[in-house]
Amino acid sequence: IVIIIKKYNFYTTLLQLLYNFTTTFMKTQQDRQTLKVLYSMMYAESKRKYPTHPLEPKPFNIEKTSQLEAAIEKLFKLYGYNSVRRTHVQGRKLGSDTVTYNCITGKRQTIDRAKFIPTTGRKGEADIHGNVTLKDGTRVSLAIEVKNQYTYDRVRPEQIKYKNDFEADGGMYIILHSITEAMQWVDENLFKKVNY
Repeated sequence: IVIIIKKYNFYTTLLQLLYNFTTTFMKTQQDRQTLKVLYSMMYAESKRKYPTHPLEPKPFNIEKTSQLEAAIEKLFKLYGYNSVRRTHVQGRKLGSDTVTYNCITGKRQTIDRAKFIPTTGRKGEADIHGNVTLKDGTRVSLAIEVKNQYTYDRVRPEQIKYKNDFEADGGMYIILHSITEAMQWVDENLFKKVNY
């Protein structure tokens, strides 16, 4: 019986890993297609601004949360919402306190142990803020929390409290996990000031 249970657990784990790999692969493919659309929109905007010498769009590495935030911010700006901005509540870094040592594996490793001055922002504040117009013509204050699907970010209790307070004040709060999800949300909900 123990052998059967161990085999069952092994196959269950194997199937779970296979499922995770295929879904991540499919999400990656969807994000690549969405990024192609975003890049073509960025190029069209550049061509409109600089007809004789359009600039090539700067690529985003959306596997990093900061780059995903930048891509989502750019998406909103391409649709004419220039008030949409990223907010940083990390604080201000004081100097650089790096320590370099030899690891037991023989590699040299450097650690940055710098201290931060606390921010004046609220703990749990959303990553992106701005004012947008919905398809029905309603103007709302929008807060976007970015939780990257590639880094398996999770919503913290302070962020849930901020969400509840923001929505109680009449704002709209959304959580986005990928550039594809952001593009779908924009297409379904926003009035587009600029068409590409």
